[in-house]
Amino acid sequence: MLDVKVAEQVLEEAIGRNPDVVSVDVTGFRIRKQSTLRLTAHARRGASPVQLRRDIEAAVHEWDGVLGTSTPVVIQIVSGLRTRLASTNRVV
Repeated sequence: MLDVKVAEQVLEEAIGRNPDVVSVDVTGFRIRKQSTLRLTAHARRGASPVQLRRDIEAAVHEWDGVLGTSTPVVIQIVSGLRTRLASTNRVV
């Protein structure tokens, strides 16, 4: 059984370092008795979705390496009002 909170913290930490990402949401659910993650990255305006996808996939592969198994992940990259209103300064 996959602990979604742990996955959320690990993936948010890894992806949140990217300056083109305003925030990351990770949710978990079960499909046909298999744990699945949905990762939504809120991208800044002008961010390259192709590069974001590569960065997210790298973080997911790292996560899979830690687990020792492959977890199905649905990746969603969005942009909108939330990302437009976010400041460019981030406190880490």
